[in-house]
Amino acid sequence: MTRVIHITRRTLAWCLGLVLGGVLIFWLLLRITTLTYLRWQLSAASSTLLGTLSAFAALFIGTQIICYFLRLKHNFTMGLMVLSMLYVFYSLCYVSLGNVKASNLRDDYGSLHPSLRLALGTFFMFDPEGILTDLSREPEDYQKMGLKSLRRSLHYVQDDGYVHAVDLRTRERSERSNHWMTLYFRAIGLNTKRHVGTADHLHVSLPVASEGDAQGY
Repeated sequence: MTRVIHITRRTLAWCLGLVLGGVLIFWLLLRITTLTYLRWQLSAASSTLLGTLSAFAALFIGTQIICYFLRLKHNFTMGLMVLSMLYVFYSLCYVSLGNVKASNLRDDYGSLHPSLRLALGTFFMFDPEGILTDLSREPEDYQKMGLKSLRRSLHYVQDDGYVHAVDLRTRERSERSNHWMTLYFRAIGLNTKRHVGTADHLHVSLPVASEGDAQGY
């Protein structure tokens, strides 16, 4: 009986360690990609590469430790590295039709900053019910919504050639789900603001100063 309890505890410890390790790797990828772009003012490509390499390094070290203690073949490490690389490319290049309000948002997805694309890709992976409701805009789009046109907004294409903000659906979702969604984006260094002016949604943006964006549009 004691041996069974010991094995059970060890198995649970390993499972917990794997979950926490996976969370850490995702956090490193998203957090470093965002912070290096904002604080070190690296290009979008450079910050994405640095974040990816940091996460891959942590993944490699972690899986090597697992292989050593569980006596697994190193093919296990290579398999996870390949899967992780596919995940990064998938998040940067593709968004499912089931995760967008309208099909035209898929066409504009490439105009979104890579940090936000990685953040959204991970979010949709764990919350497949999430819906992207808006992305890039032009000044006249605010007039169509019955709002005053903004001179500056992170929904516009910025100087680096990317859009720095998105809107996510909060209607028809539980407040608990919306709360966790907000915590997730804040945890990886992004700004969030719940906006109910035209339609209830969560505004998510890179934390850079922009006149008008402070209104959460």
